[in-house]
Amino acid sequence: LTITNKNNIVSDPYTRQFEVKADTTGPELIADPTSKETINDPINVSLKFTDKESGFKSYKYAITDSATAVADDASVTWSSDITKAEDIITIKTFLKKQYIHIIAEDNDGNKSAERILGDYYIEPRYNIAIKAADSTTKAGIKNVTFNVKGEYEDGSAINLGTYNSVTNSDGKVLINSVPLVKLNK
Repeated sequence: LTITNKNNIVSDPYTRQFEVKADTTGPELIADPTSKETINDPINVSLKFTDKESGFKSYKYAITDSATAVADDASVTWSSDITKAEDIITIKTFLKKQYIHIIAEDNDGNKSAERILGDYYIEPRYNIAIKAADSTTKAGIKNVTFNVKGEYEDGSAINLGTYNSVTNSDGKVLINSVPLVKLNK
């Protein structure tokens, strides 16, 4: 670059060099939470994509029950490309470990490796009914039978079983088959 002033005096040439580096990496992802368990509530996963070189272009995702990469699995349904650099994905499936698979792309066409988030698990809330049948023998032995049945919020039934508690006339427990139960569908 040279400059000529109004008296036709030309400056010394001015040069400047720039180094241009090729963008070879895909966008980065920050996700929160990266795994979570809840009872009855959907799980919202916040995503934020950055690319310091050519800039973030888009991402796509799939929700599966697989903790391994699924990018090459033709049976997996991926979302269309989403152009939001900040977004939220909501997990709504009950009683199944879920994983979010994400692939992002920058403006130069570089794709990130498949990122797998999870596991995410939603335990449903249960409505439980306990029906007890009480009987006492002549010897003062009391037998209480508990029939434990319940229902998930979606209306499907669960039978947790029949349990007995037998006590003598002093209230001492002779047999107790009433376990602490973790409810699973």
